Amino acid sequence: MNIFVDESGTFPTTNNAGSWSVIAAYASPECDRRSLEKIVTSLRGSQKTYAAEIKLGALSEVQYFQFLEDLAKLNGVVFAAATEMSLNSPDLASHHQSMQAEAVVKYKEKMLHESMRQALTDLSNAVKKLPPNLYAQLMFQITLFHDVVARGVLYFVQRFPQTLGEIRWRVDQKDVIPTEYEKVFRRMLPAILQSISMREPIMMVQGFDYSYLKNYEFPPGEKPTFLQSTYNLPDADGLDLGKMVGGNFKFVDSKKVIGVQIADLLASGIRRFLKSEFLDNDTAAMLLGRLTVQAQKSKLPLKLVALSTDAIVKGSLAKRLKLLDKHARPMLI
Repeated sequence: MNIFVDESGTFPTTNNAGSWSVIAAYASPECDRRSLEKIVTSLRGSQKTYAAEIKLGALSEVQYFQFLEDLAKLNGVVFAAATEMSLNSPDLASHHQSMQAEAVVKYKEKMLHESMRQALTDLSNAVKKLPPNLYAQLMFQITLFHDVVARGVLYFVQRFPQTLGEIRWRVDQKDVIPTEYEKVFRRMLPAILQSISMREPIMMVQGFDYSYLKNYEFPPGEKPTFLQSTYNLPDADGLDLGKMVGGNFKFVDSKKVIGVQIADLLASGIRRFLKSEFLDNDTAAMLLGRLTVQAQKSKLPLKLVALSTDAIVKGSLAKRLKLLDKHARPMLI
């Protein structure tokens, strides 16, 4: 399973309404690789350009809609976390960031080795030093990763269980040299994911073939106990999310990875849709919807988030989101 991740928007600190930013993950079985290459090659041909990467701004609406239709014929699906940044006020974001940094070192004295205590202190300081926009992106990107694992596993285990034997994450890099953001993200991701999964256990259905996930199960007697004993949380489920998201994870140059270019086009298209900037936003809703997967409990396929609570939308956008939801792929066969 190849999971390609990219974002659209800079997650700016702002009080201006309508400032949407999106992180998208395109999950695609390996069997679709050549078809994805053909789709992107076709886009380049339509532009008569040798550019290493096609951006949404270089495509007409007709071309972009055709791109979405072509993707819908394949087996991949898109997950996205989107936020309207005016909901994340500077004061709220600063408080959230401080609390997260403090949480990192809250129980550091329980660590047996000084090196571990120092590592937690260094990580806490790194979280504090992140610019507000990158801190917001960090939190929402981790939220997206949990959504991909939770819904993606349930979706693909029914259709292509064998593709879950190896899960590869390819995320657009910010620079050739790993940035401080990327270092913090890699270190924060496994712990926060495991913590989220204890509050929101990943649904596993009896009778489905989970045998290909064996490499991501905790060996007998090795389930983590620190969070349960310290925070009084329930037992962890059987999946080692740290290994699932970190075992085959790379920050890559999007110009060299077609799947990340597709994630970029999807993130950009979702952002344009949320900003109501397509000429035909209803058609965009239907076409994007065909690439998403139903969420449970009447939630939307696109995850709308804020630092304090889930985002709530009203008016014409709410109607178009319902249209998108109507065309989402069913979770259960």
